[in-house]
Amino acid sequence: GQDLFVDVAELVEWTDLKPGVPFEGARVVHDKNALMRFYGERGYLEQRYFEDERAGGARFLEPDVVYDWQAHEVHVTYRLVQGRKRFIGEVKVNGNTFTHDKIIRRELDFMPGDLANIRQIERGLARVRGTGFFEDLYDPTHIPPVVVFQTDEQDPDTIDVEYRLSEGRVVDFNISGGVASDSGLVGLITLSMRNFAIANPPSGLFSAPGEIYRKEAFHGNGEQFALDLSPGSVVSFWRVMYAFPDVFGTHHNRYMVRSEALNRERRHISHDEEKAQASLTVARLFGAGDFSLRVGPRWNSIRIDGLTDPSGSPSTLLNSVGTTDLRGVSLALRYSQLDNRMSPREGSHYRWGNTFYGGALGGDQSFLKTEFEYDHYFLLGDDTEDLRPGFYLGAAAGVSQTFGDTYQVHYSERFFLGGTSLRGFDYRGVGPMKGRYALGGETMARATIEYRHPIYSTPIAGTSRRQEMFRFLIFVDAGMLGLDQWSLHADDVRASVGFGFGLVKPLPLTFNFGFPFIDQEGDRGETFSFSIDLFR
Repeated sequence: GQDLFVDVAELVEWTDLKPGVPFEGARVVHDKNALMRFYGERGYLEQRYFEDERAGGARFLEPDVVYDWQAHEVHVTYRLVQGRKRFIGEVKVNGNTFTHDKIIRRELDFMPGDLANIRQIERGLARVRGTGFFEDLYDPTHIPPVVVFQTDEQDPDTIDVEYRLSEGRVVDFNISGGVASDSGLVGLITLSMRNFAIANPPSGLFSAPGEIYRKEAFHGNGEQFALDLSPGSVVSFWRVMYAFPDVFGTHHNRYMVRSEALNRERRHISHDEEKAQASLTVARLFGAGDFSLRVGPRWNSIRIDGLTDPSGSPSTLLNSVGTTDLRGVSLALRYSQLDNRMSPREGSHYRWGNTFYGGALGGDQSFLKTEFEYDHYFLLGDDTEDLRPGFYLGAAAGVSQTFGDTYQVHYSERFFLGGTSLRGFDYRGVGPMKGRYALGGETMARATIEYRHPIYSTPIAGTSRRQEMFRFLIFVDAGMLGLDQWSLHADDVRASVGFGFGLVKPLPLTFNFGFPFIDQEGDRGETFSFSIDLFR
């Protein structure tokens, strides 16, 4: 056969089946995927991606297996069809009836003439899926995006890469109700447009609903618009958000602008709090957007009143009573390589954020709030399987440093743990405490490890694949708060272990059962926590 373009010894390094290990079918499947991935990242694309059966792509043939029954050994010879080394010709986008081509192309980090690297091509597909523009969780017949390769008889070393799409549901108008352990009973009126186009208005007022529904108006330019209104028994809020993802139309290395205004009222066990906030963010996205730098001003007006126990309230709360004006500027760095932005299963996300309040900017307090977040997802088992168990690892840390005439950070801007951030403990139920009220910290660190196992799935329309719908999870959470800046101590650690059940699609619903195994006197426990949305 054809000579291999790499030495056999190098290929063997990628295999699980080696001398001395048991001969198992799972190892052969692993090796097939590993070798095809090795070839695919070097331009030798696997045949299964090609439309033409005569394309001559790389293939993993049935291995030759010779059994030596006396020696209890198996001699295995892997047989490969290497195929051709391919380069990218044309990049095609089909099926985006209303969405501009540029919206899809800016998610791709390869160009015509580049070596055809299957990792880059599949990462582009994951980014396109992750936009949510071509998904419809409420339509079981909707076919998600796929990628296929086409060959040119005149130039067999060049392939065209075609992304086939179907416009999804990107306009969501919902009137819903729900209840959550952290926020009580809530109602929610939401208008969300994930593929918005402000420069494409309807032709008339009365025709607007139909044109928006048919994606003929306010659709196709990748902008985002959201309007939320939520009255509730514990939390009430409204929010307006608009984002333009590519101000100068550069596709790659682009600039994004995002503006947001919100107002949130919350009844705590110790007091009532209202926060009005406005922000403007300018982001520089490098490459296809994996790495970004974000900067912009923000303004907060915070009112604290209605203390339920003035004599027993912590000093951190008493010193924040009244209305406080915070003026600041934020600077954040983000790096993300998640397989899906909306529902990640593999990949990592990093965020380092800083907000500088006061000083020359004015306002009632001066401090610098720094936060770091890390999320990592990975799956177990063979990557040819659609449903695989996996792990989620998360970590976060933060510190607020005062300066000028500010000696203590405002109560609403302090760090708290408990509820969803540290399961097994009540919302803001982790000390330091004064009586039953949390003082909050100027320093925080937390981490979680979560094992996720799919227990129910449904078919994906138009494919032989399946998607996860319901999962079982086991978790360990840990965290600590320091009352003052840079003041964490080992004695401050709290930790819990637990399990839960989660509905993945189409509605987020999670039940958690947490059990603290490291706690301190005064902490408030909460074994059962949940979050549910009931749409009508």
